[in-house]
Amino acid sequence: MTEATIDTTVASDFFGPESSLRLALKGFEERKSQKEMSQDVLSAFQEQKIALIEAGTGVGKSLAYLLPALKWAKENNETVLISTNTIALQEQLLEKDIPLALKVLDIELDVVLAKGMNNYLCQRKFQAKVSEPSLFESAQKECIRVDEWRRTTKTGSKSELPFFPHHAFWEEISASSDTCTQNLCSHSSSCFFLRARKTTQEAKVIIANHHLLFSDLVFRIDTDNFTKQALLPAYKRIIIDEAHHIEDVAIRHFLRRISRQDTQKICLQLDPSSHFSKWAPIKKIILDFQKKKGQYFDKELEDLIRMIDLGFSSEQRNLWVIAEGYFEDFKNFSEQVRSKEIDTDSAQKMRIQKEHLSHPFWKNELKESTELFSSGLMSLKKTLDVIVNKLQGLLQGDLIPSSENTLAELKAGSEKLSLLAQEVTSFHAHEQSASKVCWIEDTIQRGQKEVQLVAAESDVSGFLRTFLFEKAATTILCSATLATKKNFSYIKSRLGLFDISKALIENVYDSPFDYKSQTLLGVCSDLPNSDEKGYFEASCALVLDILKASRGNAFVLFTSYSQLKKFYDALHQALIDEKLIPMYQGENHRHELITRFKKTQGSVLFGTDSFWEGVDIIGDALRCVIITKLPFDVPTEPLFQAHCEKIAAKGNSPFFDYSIPRAIVKFKQAFGRLIRHKTDRGAVFCLDTRIVKKNYGGMFIKSLPECKNVFLPEKEFIQEVRKFFK
Repeated sequence: MTEATIDTTVASDFFGPESSLRLALKGFEERKSQKEMSQDVLSAFQEQKIALIEAGTGVGKSLAYLLPALKWAKENNETVLISTNTIALQEQLLEKDIPLALKVLDIELDVVLAKGMNNYLCQRKFQAKVSEPSLFESAQKECIRVDEWRRTTKTGSKSELPFFPHHAFWEEISASSDTCTQNLCSHSSSCFFLRARKTTQEAKVIIANHHLLFSDLVFRIDTDNFTKQALLPAYKRIIIDEAHHIEDVAIRHFLRRISRQDTQKICLQLDPSSHFSKWAPIKKIILDFQKKKGQYFDKELEDLIRMIDLGFSSEQRNLWVIAEGYFEDFKNFSEQVRSKEIDTDSAQKMRIQKEHLSHPFWKNELKESTELFSSGLMSLKKTLDVIVNKLQGLLQGDLIPSSENTLAELKAGSEKLSLLAQEVTSFHAHEQSASKVCWIEDTIQRGQKEVQLVAAESDVSGFLRTFLFEKAATTILCSATLATKKNFSYIKSRLGLFDISKALIENVYDSPFDYKSQTLLGVCSDLPNSDEKGYFEASCALVLDILKASRGNAFVLFTSYSQLKKFYDALHQALIDEKLIPMYQGENHRHELITRFKKTQGSVLFGTDSFWEGVDIIGDALRCVIITKLPFDVPTEPLFQAHCEKIAAKGNSPFFDYSIPRAIVKFKQAFGRLIRHKTDRGAVFCLDTRIVKKNYGGMFIKSLPECKNVFLPEKEFIQEVRKFFK
């Protein structure tokens, strides 16, 4: 939609006597679904309700909620928060949809994109980094490039950097809540984050992502409402787009990991002899201080340096030895338990069960390792606190600005030690509510097998109900894939919306596109099942036949990266021989892959999760989508198991009440990649014959818009495919 298609003369008619919203589009019929969705949003704002809305592709979902929301913000002087899951949607809202809606409404509003602190360069940390006595050559080069950019940038946001900085380097120079002293900082007047926060406070429309929303909600737990500043300014009205992600994002937000890598990082930062140490600047300051103040402070300063070099350094090195033993013990326990289990193919994650807690190794060796590690962490923290307190007492006046970064870092290190000690103790004690899930996860670090200890809350419905839905005046939850079987029972149960005091508005608005004439849904009915002999060879041959018929311009979507690579490697040369252009997720940045795909005729992109949704390719550039497998969760995933157990305990069916609805939502997302405009035409193929052979397969088909179905044996199937693309 372009600005030229909007008839702005009807703007004043949006909020008429009957509160109806109308959008007149030149050359188009009135969009009834868009108008009705806008009415739902308006009602939720006026009556302080929660709205659950599924809006199919082409309804105009963004404009449907923006028109009433922006008008409300203007007329009531209230801030509206819009939360999304993807950067792509944020960019669409900022660059296209909101400017369009404001023009239609003929109003002006301050709109900002809110980002987490680590998206901004910290002036103090950068200056400290530049002044480090021995920087690696690569870090020196990055410092020079960042310094050139820093002098001209207005925002200091990482997204505006003309290059991609190394992750570890950016982490060392970016703003962070644990080291930020805000207005007390000597660089506060030039702070990019504080400047951005001030801009955000003045805005009436704030765009954020789901992670930042949850971080903000956690800050508000001890308050009664949304009237105070937290990470975000005060707001009462929330629109959550891409709301089908909200439960998973909340679970990931509260997930905690204990890893050797993170522990090593903390130890290196606190090691006085390490290149990464935060102590070198402090020692120099102490020596300068000694020269300046004379012999009166000699003994005290020398004792402090000795305490750092000998006492703290020795204690820190001893802690790392203890940590090595701690992780090695958990690794041995995991291997010991798994060696006795029949099903070992899912050994990447081992969920901690009741029987593990009574295992002799858990009760003895792991208990001893945990207590030793936890006490070592707390002992080091206490020593660090003593040193920091002495430093603060000694380093005063004009020397404080030069030491404030190091002191802030050391204080943050103390907090990290304390938090890690709590998490270590909690993991072994297995102190958990009915919804807490813990597991040991295998990872590969620098070619070596490592273990991480993970703890997560599997049920976030109570948190969402109490601190989001009950507290916000209005919450709009919308997505193109929010309902299953045309109702919201599944999502309501997951988000805690059955037991809530607020009234709900629930509506599904189907896509206005003519899928019957635009789309073919194809299944080769005699393809072997994925667990049967010959499946891979037959599937590769079928995929090649389909791609030859479509002449590429296709997505081939997988549920695992290993399967993606297996198919890609098998088909790569055959596709090139057909003058098609194969590419796969991982060979380049996602944005660059999509850009190249759009510009390249005959391209075939092999993708996993991030290509199942959030990709908007209009026209003939994408005319074929192949879904290799129905997207069911891996049954051995600890969180999945916990969800299923809870559902079964209530006497319900985990498969029909949880597995299938989740898979349907994702399946609908993949299907939705194809038709993005009323003139688009193409085909979606599913290689998983369960969709036509199993009784639950019909639930997937019925969840899609009605289109032409081709469910035939291979010979007839290929004929129909060729006929469609011809």
